[in-house]
Amino acid sequence: MLYVGIDVAKNKHDVTVIDDTGKMVLKPITITNRKQGFELLHNTLKQLRQDCLIAMEDTGHYALNLLTFLHQKNYTIYTYNPLLIKEFTKSLSLRKTKTDKKDARTIALKLLSDPSRDLFKHDNKQEELKIMTRHMNRLKKHQSDWKVQYTKCLDIIFPELHQVVTKHS
Repeated sequence: MLYVGIDVAKNKHDVTVIDDTGKMVLKPITITNRKQGFELLHNTLKQLRQDCLIAMEDTGHYALNLLTFLHQKNYTIYTYNPLLIKEFTKSLSLRKTKTDKKDARTIALKLLSDPSRDLFKHDNKQEELKIMTRHMNRLKKHQSDWKVQYTKCLDIIFPELHQVVTKHS
């Protein structure tokens, strides 16, 4: 089994692959956040001829296209809260060196050593629910804002309305 750590960024992703002992299987690679980069990653992993578990930080929309691509290729993917990765990094070293390649290796090591990793298995349905819930919350906020604007306009145009409505209701 191989463990793949991906440090996600806006335009590129750094990838590290380690084995069961934590040893790097190949030199870290950088892929673009486009289909060509995703294909490069897939082809590289295919050449290793071993099952791979993939992990990355749950950093929002920058990883969505990559996650979709990897799901289509039937990879098992885990997403970790960035705070968990930060705490795990502190447990590995006292030094405060931070590079994207080191972050990718740290994510792979977290996946390798995490006995509760199944809690972090990524699911596209969960991602869709999160997006829809956020959209619904935005709509509710807009609705509330519109009610305030409407009330404000009524107060300016017809200030007596409030007294008339409360008297008859």
